[in-house]
Parts: sequence; C-alpha cells; structure tokens
Amino acid sequence: MWLRKRLENRRFVDYVMDWPTRRIAFELTPGEGRWFILSESEEPVLAEVLPKDFGLDPSWPELSEVLENREVWREHPQISPALRRFVRAFPKERAQAMLGALERGASQRFFVYLTAGEAGAKAEALAWRLPEELRRGREEHAFDSVLEAADFFGRTALFPELAKLASAEDTARLKAQKKKLHRALKKLEEEELRMQALVAGVEDGQAIQAVLYQFDKNEKRPYLDVPCPDGTARRIKLDPRFSLRDNMNRLFKKSAKGKRGLQFAVERRKSLESALDAVEHGSILPDLKRAGIAQGHGRNDRGRLKGIQAAAFTSSDGFTLYRGKSAKGNHEILSLLASPFDLWFHAANGPGAHVILKRDYPDQHVPEQSIREAACLAALKSHYANADRAEVMCALAKYVRKSKGLALGQVAVDQLQEMLHIDLDPSVEEKLMQDAAF
Repeated sequence: MWLRKRLENRRFVDYVMDWPTRRIAFELTPGEGRWFILSESEEPVLAEVLPKDFGLDPSWPELSEVLENREVWREHPQISPALRRFVRAFPKERAQAMLGALERGASQRFFVYLTAGEAGAKAEALAWRLPEELRRGREEHAFDSVLEAADFFGRTALFPELAKLASAEDTARLKAQKKKLHRALKKLEEEELRMQALVAGVEDGQAIQAVLYQFDKNEKRPYLDVPCPDGTARRIKLDPRFSLRDNMNRLFKKSAKGKRGLQFAVERRKSLESALDAVEHGSILPDLKRAGIAQGHGRNDRGRLKGIQAAAFTSSDGFTLYRGKSAKGNHEILSLLASPFDLWFHAANGPGAHVILKRDYPDQHVPEQSIREAACLAALKSHYANADRAEVMCALAKYVRKSKGLALGQVAVDQLQEMLHIDLDPSVEEKLMQDAAF
C-alpha cells in the first residue's frame, strides 16, 4: 500500500537497464522518489538517485581467469557458471572470439536448447551456439531476434509451470466443492427428517379432531389423551398457549407445509446429486449456489468491477467473462480488464456489446463450450438479439485496438482468430451470471 500510494497517477518517462545484476530503473514523473527500481532478487524500491554503478557496462575478465577461476562470476556476474562451462568446451581461439562478441553485444543469432526429462523439457537460452558434442541429446531452436528466443524460452519454461499451478488450483477447487456438496446433502437429509416429522403430525391432528366434540374447543391444556384402536390411550403433547382447536389446526398446517417441503427436497436432492456426480468426474462447477448451496462458489468481481459499466459471468468450464453494458463499458473492459492473451468477442456486421474471456496465461486451452458461451453472450446484446442464429467474431485482445477518429467503444481488429456461427440461447445469461452484476 505504501508503494501503491506513491506510484498512483504517475507515469514512466525513461528507463535504465543494469543487466549484469538483473535490475531495471524507471524514471517517474514528479513526486516522491524519482526512480522506481525493480530487481530479480530484491524488493521494489523508490530512490531519488540511482547507485553510482547502476547501468554501467560491466568489466570483462581475461579468458585465463574465466577458465581457471570457479568463482569468477562473483566479481563478473555476466560470467555465469553455465557460460564458463561452455567456454571451457571451446578451443581457446573460438572461446576468446565468443567472449569478445558477447562483450561488444555483437551476437547475431540466439539459441534455445531443450533437454527431455521425466518432469518435462528443460530449456536453456544462450547467445551462442553450442559445439556439436554439447548439442547431443538436445533439441536446438535458433532465432534471429533475442525477443523471439526469449518468447520461445518463456513459453517452454514458464507456461507448463503455470498449467501445473492451474491444475493444482482446479484440484483444490474440486475438493472444496465436493466437501460443500456433501455438507449440503447432509443438511438436506436433516431437513427431510424434520419435514417428515411435520407430515406425521397429521395423525395427531386427526386424532384430536375425532374426540374434539367431547371437550371445550377453546380449552387450553398441555396434553390430550386419545383412544387407540387396540383399546389403549395415546397422549398427544400440546402447546398450552393455544386452544384445542388451534392446536389441531396448527398440526394440519404444519403437515401441509411438510409435504410441500418434501416436494422441494426431492428436486433439490436431484440437483445436488447431479452436481456431486459432475464434481466427482472432474468438472468444476462455476457456481454452487445453482446446485442448492447457500454460499455459491466463484470469484466475486465486485471490487474489480467497481465503477465499470460491465457484467460478470462464469462459463461452464470456470472461465471469467466480462460484457460491457454501454459504449463506455465496452471501452473499459478492453482497456482496464483485458490482458493481451485474453479472447475478445463481438457480433459481426453490426453493433453490439464487447465480451472478454479471461485466461491465466497465453497458451491456456479454452474448451469449445466456453468459447460458444462467450459468443452467445456477445450476440444476445447485439443486433442479433431477436434472431435464432448469429455470426460472432473472436480475436486475441492484443489485436483489438481503438483507432483515432472512432467513437468510444468502437475498435479496429487487426487479426481475427475465428468467425463463429452459433445458435442463440437466451437462458445462457441467467445460467452464467455471477451473483454480482454491475
């Protein structure tokens, strides 16, 4: 919070890289702290001035020191243990030439090597090509741009880990949902027993009705003894605050209420058991409230959508969807809520709402069901609203942009991912709507 308050409403105007220590400093518009420094190994800080050595070109050791000193990286962090290992594998002339090229920043090609393993492919990014003997058993990928190499390296090294985290999160959510469903079924069973007791009270009401003529109907008493068919007597407990007639009528009303409750419980049990079956087969439910549970599962977007003219939905596969409520809302979900790798939907050939499908990372697979639900949400708030079928555009959010001269909410699409032809289902909105709409 301390840092957020000091960065609020300020912009970056310049930056300085300190690549040997993996730091970058952004110069800020006027305010407390001129420089915002990010480091791979330390907490972010604000500073009025940069350290004296920040951004300076590193000193480079002699080849002999690289070859002989195992701790050379401590004084020269750019000489990583991996770089030292590879330099030692080259002939000295080639090793010297490679170090010289690295010092001048003259690398022309960049390489990523993949090594297969039980835990998946291990990736290593280099600014030089390995000698043939070190390439054995590795899959080589060459790039003309360091950005292309970094992008490939990131996809290979980072995205599988994100997928594992997402899978672990899904497992935890399934476990939590299963626990909630079992708890809900137990509460339902208790409620059914209570309703059955109410229904059984009709027998006491009928017994009172059979002998009521023998007593004062307005008499109040704590119990009443009534005869049984076998000649014995049965004692019925009464509420002494009410008359005999009122006690009888209350028993009849409670019995009717119990019957209605049992009818509702039958439908609720079906819903809960269906939801539990889906969870046990690995399907994450977007909202457990629809399965009859008091507190539904699903992210509450009230804080994130505060002040934004948009509605939040959750797809059948658990993906968060945003739909603009106005031209301003369409603009806001694109500019404030969308990441470059999120999916954007809009009805083709006419006006309509923007819909954003949120993803956790660029390569995350989105099932076809969620794709079509997002397209349907877009079509239902468009010129197709009263049609049976609709044509909907789908694109990555990074290819959707506001162009100069276009009205608020209007965009240009540089590259379409696909054109969807869907049947319109008005019930999709109600099925997927999150508890809080804005």
